[in-house]
Amino acid sequence: MMDALVAGNLDAIGPLYSDYWLAEQNNLIQTNVILSTTPVLFYGKKKNEESPTHVIAVSDPGFLRPDVIKIMVPDSEVVVYNGVENCLNAVKNGTASGMVVAASQINLVKRYRVADQLQVAEIPGQIEICIGTTKGNPELANIFNKGITTAGNGLSGAVLSQNSYVKQDVTFRDFVEEHLAVIAVVASGVITALLLVVMYMIRMTMQIREANKEITKKQEELQKALKEAERANSAKTTFLANMSHDIRTPINGIMGMIEIIEKNPDNPQKIQECLKKIRASSGHLLQLINDILDLSRLESGQIVLEHVPFNLRQVGEDTVTVVEGQAKEAGVQTISEHMDGSDIWLIGSPLHYKQIMLNLYTNAIKYNKPGGLLYTNLEEYSRTDDVLTLKITVRDTGIGMTQEFIDTKLFSPFIQGESGPRTKFKGIGLGMSIVKAIVEEMNGSIHVESKVGEGTTFTVFLPFEIDHSSHKEPEKEKEVQADITGISVLLVEDNDLNMEIAQFLLEDAGAVVTKAENGKIAVEKFASFAVGEFDLILMDIMMPVMDGLSATKAIRAMDRADAKTIPIFAMTANAFSEDEQKSIDAGMNEHVAKPLESEKLIALIAKYVVLK
Repeated sequence: MMDALVAGNLDAIGPLYSDYWLAEQNNLIQTNVILSTTPVLFYGKKKNEESPTHVIAVSDPGFLRPDVIKIMVPDSEVVVYNGVENCLNAVKNGTASGMVVAASQINLVKRYRVADQLQVAEIPGQIEICIGTTKGNPELANIFNKGITTAGNGLSGAVLSQNSYVKQDVTFRDFVEEHLAVIAVVASGVITALLLVVMYMIRMTMQIREANKEITKKQEELQKALKEAERANSAKTTFLANMSHDIRTPINGIMGMIEIIEKNPDNPQKIQECLKKIRASSGHLLQLINDILDLSRLESGQIVLEHVPFNLRQVGEDTVTVVEGQAKEAGVQTISEHMDGSDIWLIGSPLHYKQIMLNLYTNAIKYNKPGGLLYTNLEEYSRTDDVLTLKITVRDTGIGMTQEFIDTKLFSPFIQGESGPRTKFKGIGLGMSIVKAIVEEMNGSIHVESKVGEGTTFTVFLPFEIDHSSHKEPEKEKEVQADITGISVLLVEDNDLNMEIAQFLLEDAGAVVTKAENGKIAVEKFASFAVGEFDLILMDIMMPVMDGLSATKAIRAMDRADAKTIPIFAMTANAFSEDEQKSIDAGMNEHVAKPLESEKLIALIAKYVVLK
């Protein structure tokens, strides 16, 4: 095939091993990488004295071409067999020493019984796959690159799926796999986490480049700039090392549970246990992403603090309700001495105030002893005509810390108690670094006293602007029966997978769903349906053709009776407070962050529609 391309009989070939030496030798242009995969070797359980890669079996048709494998293991002889099963039998019989496949094909290959009689080993390195064109046809290479960029991660999944097909009868196991929607949600979360790591790496790399530019401009600051570059590089290395651990841990749990499900298709109880653990691992992964985003935004100065009125007692009660449940579960006794606060209205960021309190309370519970004590105190430290400073004290009878640990590590990212960055305590060690950053952003201060084996006391001082406006005692919301049977929902979502999930959740609760793939279609459908035919609109924000904010404004501007009154919820992965404010400013009623929680979503819909 390479000869045909060079001879001009073909315009492009693929899949092609991405290698600049290979490209130069054959006078080719290589496109951007379509996908990267890890090579895996299947070999006999009775390993020969010689290298297991002496003779490599290759399947035709197959995803990895013989010339690619030849480059990976140049000292081996590559023999082509008709089909995967023949390759495996050759390895089993000793005709071939091993068979190389992509990591994504392991489960498919293992469906052949003979695969269970072989051993599996990962080959170091990554295979990067691309498309090749002749140097005389650069326009075609550009077209391929644009397509690859536009398709994004979806292209790699499509290529793997098309080249990983194994013809066989559909089993009950296949049926279970195909309908595990939660697995798809977890996979989406994993991809998001990996993209986040890449984004953080890019940001850190840019910081280093800026430091290097400064070195060339100002020679007198050379030493300072070099130290800053070393610090940034060290931070990047630490970040990657910790992220590798913290991302792989829940992913390992998820993948392990999936494999258990595959091996137990006729055991509903085991499947339910695995799904519960998958949900817990995905929740841990989501918390990891949220904490990384918080820390990244705080470090870059992009955090946006609210400036809204709030009642001190109401916010405190919301926080205590969460903490008391955690303390009871951990066997920790709680004692609270808080000022009443029912008539105290302040202006600030209640969301971040609660985040500080919850992190401090959670740490005091996590690092406490069985049967230990958690003491909390909230009091007025000082007051002027316009500013009230709160003093928050959180004391526990837990394991305590050394002064050296407090001075050097306590507020550093990825550090937990005891002697190292990874301990028996659950969490990723970002809580206290986030607390300190938020406290300082709110013009407050945090102080720590601790003794090893006796416990720790955190004292936080936070100033708030006093709200002199008159307020009524906040009313308790009426309980709403979360029944949305028969409710007509216009569901606007451009991602097929997210559309399928949301549609299932709504229809499973009894709602009637009308779908729209982007904001423009949603506006057209709303306009074409009769007044009052839709009870509610769920609107994604980031969509092609017309985004959710523009679509909402267009609907609200229509001259019809229900345009101003129909509830519209933002349903988006943009979960920051400023994103929520943009949704409200566009005319939306609520901002629902992905991943969707079915019970909360159904209850929120019922609150707006059942009682309207």
